[in-house]
Amino acid sequence: MIMWIHNVLLYFPGYKCVEAPLDKAVIRHYRDTNANNWTRKWLPKVQKFGKFTLTYYPSHFMAKLHKNVKERLSRIYRKI
Repeated sequence: MIMWIHNVLLYFPGYKCVEAPLDKAVIRHYRDTNANNWTRKWLPKVQKFGKFTLTYYPSHFMAKLHKNVKERLSRIYRKI
Protein backbone atom coordinates (compact mmCIF):
# COMPACT_ATOMS: atom_id res chain seq x y z
CA MET A 1 0.00 0.00 0.00
CA ILE A 2 1.27 3.46 -0.85
CA MET A 3 -0.38 6.31 1.04
CA TRP A 4 -0.66 9.98 0.33
CA ILE A 5 -1.98 12.34 3.00
CA HIS A 6 -5.67 11.42 2.63
CA ASN A 7 -5.65 8.88 -0.20
CA VAL A 8 -4.29 5.45 -0.97
CA LEU A 9 -2.29 5.58 -4.19
CA LEU A 10 -1.64 1.84 -4.53
CA TYR A 11 -3.43 -1.00 -2.74
CA PHE A 12 -2.15 -4.44 -1.77
CA PRO A 13 -3.35 -7.14 -4.19
CA GLY A 14 -6.98 -8.03 -3.53
CA TYR A 15 -7.84 -4.71 -1.87
CA LYS A 16 -9.84 -1.93 -3.48
CA CYS A 17 -11.40 1.41 -2.68
CA VAL A 18 -14.94 1.37 -1.35
CA GLU A 19 -16.88 4.62 -1.12
CA ALA A 20 -19.74 5.29 1.26
CA PRO A 21 -22.79 7.30 0.18
CA LEU A 22 -22.70 10.84 1.59
CA ASP A 23 -25.86 10.23 3.63
CA LYS A 24 -24.20 7.24 5.35
CA ALA A 25 -20.70 8.63 5.89
CA VAL A 26 -19.32 10.47 8.89
CA ILE A 27 -15.89 12.06 8.74
CA ARG A 28 -14.16 12.72 12.01
CA HIS A 29 -11.01 14.76 11.59
CA TYR A 30 -8.96 16.41 14.28
CA ARG A 31 -7.33 19.64 13.18
CA ASP A 32 -5.53 22.53 14.83
CA THR A 33 -7.15 25.34 12.87
CA ASN A 34 -4.65 27.84 14.28
CA ALA A 35 -1.62 26.09 12.79
CA ASN A 36 0.02 27.24 9.57
CA ASN A 37 -2.76 29.63 8.54
CA TRP A 38 -5.04 26.63 8.00
CA THR A 39 -8.19 28.70 8.44
CA ARG A 40 -7.18 31.16 5.76
CA LYS A 41 -5.79 28.61 3.30
CA TRP A 42 -8.08 25.61 3.61
CA LEU A 43 -11.26 26.45 5.48
CA PRO A 44 -13.12 27.93 2.47
CA LYS A 45 -12.44 24.76 0.44
CA VAL A 46 -13.38 22.39 3.26
CA GLN A 47 -16.60 24.27 4.00
CA LYS A 48 -17.85 23.29 0.54
CA PHE A 49 -18.21 19.71 1.83
CA GLY A 50 -20.94 20.77 4.23
CA LYS A 51 -21.68 21.95 7.72
CA PHE A 52 -19.26 21.30 10.57
CA THR A 53 -20.46 19.94 13.87
CA LEU A 54 -18.63 19.62 17.15
CA THR A 55 -18.58 16.01 18.29
CA TYR A 56 -17.12 14.27 21.29
CA TYR A 57 -15.49 10.88 21.50
CA PRO A 58 -17.69 8.53 23.55
CA SER A 59 -16.45 8.63 27.14
CA HIS A 60 -16.72 4.86 27.58
CA PHE A 61 -14.08 4.42 24.82
CA MET A 62 -11.62 7.03 26.13
CA ALA A 63 -9.54 4.70 28.34
CA LYS A 64 -9.07 2.22 25.47
CA LEU A 65 -8.27 5.02 23.00
CA HIS A 66 -5.72 6.55 25.38
CA LYS A 67 -4.07 3.16 25.97
CA ASN A 68 -3.89 2.40 22.23
CA VAL A 69 -2.44 5.82 21.38
CA LYS A 70 0.21 5.52 24.10
CA GLU A 71 1.18 2.04 22.88
CA ARG A 72 1.38 3.18 19.25
CA LEU A 73 3.49 6.22 20.14
CA SER A 74 5.75 4.05 22.25
CA ARG A 75 6.32 1.64 19.34
CA ILE A 76 6.93 4.42 16.83
CA TYR A 77 9.04 6.78 18.94
CA ARG A 78 10.68 4.43 21.44
CA LYS A 79 14.31 5.07 22.26
CA ILE A 80 16.73 2.65 20.63
